[in-house]
Amino acid sequence: MTDAPQTYSADWFEEILDAMSDMVLVKGPKSRLLWANREFREYYGLSNDQLRQLIDGEHSDPDDTLQYVRDDHKVFQTGKNLDIPAEAVTDAKGIVRYMHTIKSPIFEDGKVVRQVGVSRPVTDPDLIAQVSKNRAEHKESTESLRTLIRAMPSALVMLDASHRILACSEAFAQLQTTLFSQPISIEDLLQEDYADRLEARLPLLDDIDATMAGHQPPRRVESVSPAGSAESWIEIECRAWRDATGAIAGSAAVLYDVTRQHLDQKSLMQANDELAQFNYHVSHDLVAPITTTRGLLTTIAEDISDGQYEQLPEMMDMAQGQLMKLNNLVSDLMTLARADTASVNATAFDLAAVIDEISTTQRLDGTQESADDVKLKLDVATLHSDRTRITQVMTNLLSNARKFRDESEENSTISVNSFRQGDHVVVEVSDNGQGIDSELSDNVFTMFTRGTSGHPGHGLGLYIVKKHVDKVGGQVRISSLRKPTVFSIRLPDQARPST
Repeated sequence: MTDAPQTYSADWFEEILDAMSDMVLVKGPKSRLLWANREFREYYGLSNDQLRQLIDGEHSDPDDTLQYVRDDHKVFQTGKNLDIPAEAVTDAKGIVRYMHTIKSPIFEDGKVVRQVGVSRPVTDPDLIAQVSKNRAEHKESTESLRTLIRAMPSALVMLDASHRILACSEAFAQLQTTLFSQPISIEDLLQEDYADRLEARLPLLDDIDATMAGHQPPRRVESVSPAGSAESWIEIECRAWRDATGAIAGSAAVLYDVTRQHLDQKSLMQANDELAQFNYHVSHDLVAPITTTRGLLTTIAEDISDGQYEQLPEMMDMAQGQLMKLNNLVSDLMTLARADTASVNATAFDLAAVIDEISTTQRLDGTQESADDVKLKLDVATLHSDRTRITQVMTNLLSNARKFRDESEENSTISVNSFRQGDHVVVEVSDNGQGIDSELSDNVFTMFTRGTSGHPGHGLGLYIVKKHVDKVGGQVRISSLRKPTVFSIRLPDQARPST
């Protein structure tokens, strides 16, 4: 009868490894220390608890650590043993000795999950001399690159194979300060694992890992949203950096703030789109009333020639209506042109006086009935803004409130309220009219969009309102679509310089 195979505990294996005169070290991904035998612990002057999750001891030379990390990365990437004839290892007292090290991968389910390194002292003086010389050259090369990175005016960061930050520029630290909305210095970032917190704000690791694998990722633009700030756009370019032997040792990323260019490009695309819409709609809206009027005039001329006068008044009214439509379009286009080109001249003015002037003008034009008196509740009576532009804004909103009255309402009401909100003033124009169709609400401030499909018009009025409000640094929105319909205008409560 065969005896059952002997099983051994983890402690048993640790006792054997602790008895060895070679140094034995187990590492996980990204060069994190997991376990070391007694020889290694005594050499480093640290316990296993103290070693665990470190990349290297504080007494170690950072450039030696950089080489360890690069070699560890190679083992994880290739899944093959790595024989290092001699490498410098500093003990707890600061004494450098050279070790012959063999690093081997440990697999689980076909994937490298850990590696084990075994080191013993090198005794060949010629080998030690050559490796010592190479080490000095590597240190000089790496320090030159660090110095260059720190001195660059752009946002640059230099990382090793485990994603630790080895050097960065002041501009990179300032970018992180902006992203995290708290002061972050270069010293705060050195030796930090980029994945720990920075990656969540500005993803770089895919590009970095691609460069470490020998690829050259294309430039790309990443949208970032700093806490409490407007969205920004950063262009990212990553390239591998190499040590003195020419081998890839890490990755460097340069970051460009392209927010201005992105917004300019977005504005240009929006302007081109608006121009295309403008050409289409205006060409149609200009030609249609002219064509209709010409047809009416031809018919009128024929009826007069035939002595048929009965329908002449009706056709004359129709022709006048077409010409009025054309006149209104030309007037809107002139107003739109002024909204785009005129300067902003901020002054202090009385809002009630502006509304009274608008109401008087509409009465004289015969476009406003007495029932359309505007009710005022102005907690802020004086505005600091461009009087001409605000007059046009209020004219369009009050005209719409009158135009889109609900005939089923016994009393049509239009009201204007104003109140302070922080360092802004909010002006609200409300009415109990027909309201705005919900399916049109998202685009109501775009060119040639009408708030309700059941009423004629060119769809420029609210577009002009937004143009003027944008120009004076404010915002306009619809806070209620119907019963009441409420337009809210938020304006800076201070004089703005002329532009």
